Amino acid sequence: MKIVVVVCCLYLIFQKVSGIFVNNQLPYISFTQTTGANSIALLNGVSSADIIVDGGDWPGVIRAAKDLQSDFAKISTRNTPFRVLTSWNGTISGIKNNAIVIGTLGKSILISSIISRNNIDVSKISGKWESFQVQVLKNVAIGTSNVTVSSILLILGSDKRGSIYGIYDLSEQIGISPWWWFADIVPTQKNVIYGNLLTPYVQGSPTVKYRGIFLNDEQPGLTNWIKEKFGPVYNSDFYVKVFELLLRLKANYLWPAMWDSMFGVDDLNNQRLADLYGIVMSTSHQEPMMRATKEWQTMGNGVWNYTTNSEFLKNFWDVSIKRSASYESYVVVGMRGDGDLPYSEDLAVSIQQKIVEDQRDIIAKYQNSTKVPFKQVWCLYKEVQGYFERGMRVPEDVTLLWVDDNWGNIRRLPTDEEVTENRSGGAGIYYHFDYVGDPRSYKWINTNHIPKIYEQLSLAVERGATQIFVVNVGDLKPMEIPIDFFMTYAWDSTKWTHNNLNVYLQSWSAREFGNIDHKEVAYLVDTYTKYNARRKPELLDVNIYSLIYFSEAETILAEWDDLEARALRTYGTVSNARQPSFFQLVLHPIQASATVNRIYINAARSQLYSTQVRNSANYYAEQTELLFQKDADITKQYHSLLNGKWNHIMDQTHLNYQFWQQPMKNSLPALNLVQTSEMGLPGPLGLAIQGSQGAWPGDNKFQCSQGYNCPPPTLQTFETFGVKSRWIDVFNRGPKSIPFKATPSHNWIKISPSQGTFKDNSQETRLTITIDWNSVPANTTSGTILISSTAALTTNVTVTVPVISRTKPPSFIGHLEGDGYVSIEAIHFTKNTPVDGVQWQILPNYGKTLGAVTPFPRTAKSFVNATTSPVLEYSFFLYSKPVGGSLAITSYIAPALNQHPTRPLQFQISVDNGPRVTFQPIPSAAPGTLPAMWKGMVADQIVQLVSTHEVIRSGAHTIQFWMLEPNIILEKIVLNITKTVPNTYLGPPESIRI
Repeated sequence: MKIVVVVCCLYLIFQKVSGIFVNNQLPYISFTQTTGANSIALLNGVSSADIIVDGGDWPGVIRAAKDLQSDFAKISTRNTPFRVLTSWNGTISGIKNNAIVIGTLGKSILISSIISRNNIDVSKISGKWESFQVQVLKNVAIGTSNVTVSSILLILGSDKRGSIYGIYDLSEQIGISPWWWFADIVPTQKNVIYGNLLTPYVQGSPTVKYRGIFLNDEQPGLTNWIKEKFGPVYNSDFYVKVFELLLRLKANYLWPAMWDSMFGVDDLNNQRLADLYGIVMSTSHQEPMMRATKEWQTMGNGVWNYTTNSEFLKNFWDVSIKRSASYESYVVVGMRGDGDLPYSEDLAVSIQQKIVEDQRDIIAKYQNSTKVPFKQVWCLYKEVQGYFERGMRVPEDVTLLWVDDNWGNIRRLPTDEEVTENRSGGAGIYYHFDYVGDPRSYKWINTNHIPKIYEQLSLAVERGATQIFVVNVGDLKPMEIPIDFFMTYAWDSTKWTHNNLNVYLQSWSAREFGNIDHKEVAYLVDTYTKYNARRKPELLDVNIYSLIYFSEAETILAEWDDLEARALRTYGTVSNARQPSFFQLVLHPIQASATVNRIYINAARSQLYSTQVRNSANYYAEQTELLFQKDADITKQYHSLLNGKWNHIMDQTHLNYQFWQQPMKNSLPALNLVQTSEMGLPGPLGLAIQGSQGAWPGDNKFQCSQGYNCPPPTLQTFETFGVKSRWIDVFNRGPKSIPFKATPSHNWIKISPSQGTFKDNSQETRLTITIDWNSVPANTTSGTILISSTAALTTNVTVTVPVISRTKPPSFIGHLEGDGYVSIEAIHFTKNTPVDGVQWQILPNYGKTLGAVTPFPRTAKSFVNATTSPVLEYSFFLYSKPVGGSLAITSYIAPALNQHPTRPLQFQISVDNGPRVTFQPIPSAAPGTLPAMWKGMVADQIVQLVSTHEVIRSGAHTIQFWMLEPNIILEKIVLNITKTVPNTYLGPPESIRI
């Protein structure tokens, strides 16, 4: 028996938030001295515990134990030298009174001896997949020489990775983040650490068996960084850092970088070290039989076509299976076209069936020589899912890997019948945090909102797709947070619900940043990812957010301004040592994303304002150029962190896309300028009003249909229960400073400010108009505001201000009509009626605005043919009769796909229990394809469906929203009453609710 003893000083830090920890650990570490039969001093002043592993255990376990020693060194205020003692005859000397003893059941002679002598119950982990058990023992004889140790912290693994995860679980509890290297997390140091366990801490098998990432679309960021830091290829010096990260995250599975690298060829240590560490290697959805795309490009002969080149391809694959035979591998079977394109549709199913059969023959040839039998997976990506739907099947031991649409919406999951088939290969999912392709590549920054990730992953778990979870993470950075959640959830899904995701982010913050405001950090991360998810930065342009309706663009800017200010304040509370980490994980994505949003909105202002002959068009063009430089400066700041450790990692271009592919260089959208040294033809004073692109005085094509001799402007009508304020922009059109004044016709029209002076030719002023409803006389329908100036050549303009006074309906609860519409957030229902245990529930903060609702359980039965179904009711009050007795209702449905082949998403909507209108939000599509409306759906992150209902009277009414199939997600409802509501990106803000 060979014994390895790792001696070090131990230091532990442990952060607790609401009783749940990032990786769901049971806390057993404290940082104050404790005593008792269940306590062990790991570090107490000058005394530290030893780390002991059996030299005959898995090399990966011994290696991880040395990581544990290194982790202690990172956080310890002491500096006890590291040492390794080896014994071949069981004789151990020099062991201290306290020790951490680590080992694998059935692999460690040392552990077998301890279990036998101390009658330890290991039944809860024995034979289990990747499980571990931790407990405290007293007066334990160690080794064949019976050296007695006063106290031990015993970490038992059911298998190799069970032991490794037990080690890294302790590392995380002592304050070492899994991201210590990849996000430069600096732990807080301690010098007193105790372990305390009244009963054994048992971590059972993970929810998902294989949990991993795919390094993809790795040019320019990751590849440029690799070439500078590690050399010309993705070598083992880089990959061992990835392996360690995955194991610390309790992951075990990897698709390596594919476009310009060859994992099994570039460095012959890559595959060997992956196996030693404990990582199961596979290849991407388009790289069958353990061979990289680049291997075909450099070593292939002939055409990538099995019909015409099968013999060469079989030999080509034989090489890679043979070289993988000694390692734990998950082999992709099937075949897509070259370059991540579909295989020829001609006889595709029959050819694919033959390909899989021949591939399995090659695998079987080397199966008996493997240490671990080859696992096999068929990835149903894009058109390959169509093969399945057209009848192609693979043997039951092959895992079916279902896929999302590349935008986080899973396309298909196992049906109840498929789950009950109990295929030994099981099913899993391939998910995306990064993508290259239609309708727009998104690779630059984290746009993945955890509520959406949870909603999709939890559905996969509930539908039995738990064999593999693998996610496309692009360059790995800056996807640290969604990767962390992905692995946390896959490790133990039972700890998380749609109602406690904020706890995850708070505990993540506590682990990474120490003693700061974790609720605030959780808010910052949740909010920036929500904002980025509602419209990915790559999809922004000058036309997305409205400059004239609902103050939408201004609201977007105000939100980002507030978020950046809060992030900067929090950054100031972070210790100097942790500021680089906070910048990478929180501040940078907020500042960078805010800057991009400002660029497009200011560019849009320059374009619109030039048509209105505003001198300020030039100011906004100038601001856009300054923001363009700021965008570059933010990237440079990231690249200069820690003496350039991450130089190139944010090289990804992200501004001014022209089509789906990344721009070859960042550029700006068009900026318009006006001549400020000359007087505008209508004179020096101009104005524009909310709700119109026009400008007065003068001719403008947006003022009226004919574009000239148009009437003076009229503000949108003020209603008692409509929006509280409207605006008038007053601006300079001349070369000199001029004064202005706004004079109301009645004192119930309030204007702020009511006068001012343009001190230079770039200035403008926004006047906020409100109504003092208590002072409006009965039967008043309008007033006016005179916009004037004493400057020469000024044309004064009178703006009409329509008003409608209304009273609150008695004994009514619900939403009130205002401004010709009713806008209702889905979470603000007035009644929720369950049926047969199925009921709508709120998804907090999900989607583009406040949240969403969806039926639970998500595996509920169909109500398509039922007489009733779970229903939400929304009460609303109309002051007006709908035009023509017809009420148009727009339902805002979250993007989702028909994951069940015979039960497409459906719902019904009615008014006052009248006739129901049935919707299938996502049309059916040909096998392996997506519906035509899909590009718009994922770009806009919403599906709008309009129904028409007969409503002939004003007063109180109720909308019924009926579930027919589960997994429908409702975000908002908008009612058009007396006019067409402008269709802006976020839709009208919510109406007043009483």
